[in-house]
Amino acid sequence: MFNTLTRMSVSLVQKYLPSPFVFSALLTLGVLLAGIFSTGQSLPAMVQHWSSGFWTLLGFAMQMSLIFVTGHALASAPIINRQLDRLAGLARTPGQAIIMVTLVALVGCWVNWGFGLVIGAVFARALARKVDGVDYPLLVASAYSGFLVWHGGLAGSIPLSMATGGPDLARITAGVLTDPVSITETLFSPLNLTIVVLLFIGLPLLNRAMHPRQGAKIADPAKLVESRAELPARETPAQRLDDSRILGLALVAMAGIYLFNHFATKGFVLGLDVVIAIFLFSGLLMHGTPERYMRAVDESVRGIGIQAAGALQSAADRLRLHSQGADRSGLPGDRGQRLHPARARAGRERRGNRRQDRRQADRPRTRTGNELLSCLPFCRRHHARRLQSVFLAMSYTL
Repeated sequence: MFNTLTRMSVSLVQKYLPSPFVFSALLTLGVLLAGIFSTGQSLPAMVQHWSSGFWTLLGFAMQMSLIFVTGHALASAPIINRQLDRLAGLARTPGQAIIMVTLVALVGCWVNWGFGLVIGAVFARALARKVDGVDYPLLVASAYSGFLVWHGGLAGSIPLSMATGGPDLARITAGVLTDPVSITETLFSPLNLTIVVLLFIGLPLLNRAMHPRQGAKIADPAKLVESRAELPARETPAQRLDDSRILGLALVAMAGIYLFNHFATKGFVLGLDVVIAIFLFSGLLMHGTPERYMRAVDESVRGIGIQAAGALQSAADRLRLHSQGADRSGLPGDRGQRLHPARARAGRERRGNRRQDRRQADRPRTRTGNELLSCLPFCRRHHARRLQSVFLAMSYTL
């Protein structure tokens, strides 16, 4: 039943969910019309309200972007990837793998939504390499199901904005709130903690219950091995300065003094700026040098979620073909019954012809995970849409 509901949800959002920008535009127009009819104001007056508030969110938008980028860069640190790989070795069965990836994703998203988004995907790939028989589409979906807890965690935008206080809070709330609201009354309130605990208990068990008893879609471990990044060159004085651990440690030490003074004088008060500082300088410490950290930040800015979306798309391709009863012998990563080489070649040729026809008849077309990894810089809009589709599909399912 779970698999049927999942396929229906994915099919629904793939057909009818527009791109994120169009979706936000539709919401804007919907609120505009609701405001006109509910308040009795004219269209020019409502447009004036919209334009007056639109640009006041630029500072907040920058803070949200930095939270995402710094969390993403921290999760990509080599030391964290190595620890995740070791942790993946503890899983012995597919059920344990599903539970572990869900818990890791929940913890990561509770700490920082950008951090959890990446760490869940990285851990899912590590588990797929080490655990035999685990259903790869479900494994990836479980890695992203941790996103359900992020706004009740330490990077929740609204609780942190309320805790920051100042003129920005008054402006965002139109003067309703002027004094900061402590996170003890929001993030650490009994109600919020109860919801978080229930998600930590129920979500892993729910994902585990969705694992198929037979016919699991299994990924090829060899195709999930990530290439190692090249180390920065140290041939010139400028390059050696860029890759200086001493400079990086000096910045981390300054940040440590700032954070110590902040918590010593104000107590455990978290705001958006403090959370950004923690993740920024923790990422610098984990990567070791300014050059390596800036490479991670650059990757975060240019390709946030692309590889993860590629994995999700590959999983969705397998799930769709399986549900349609298509020949899956040529899909990368499938195990099971092997066809005769001649029949396998014929199947690959037929699929190649169908893909060619589909390219000519319908553009843009849905791409597979391997193709996504070869065109990362060019597919942001497409993958954002696919990623949002899977998020909504998981919400409908859960």
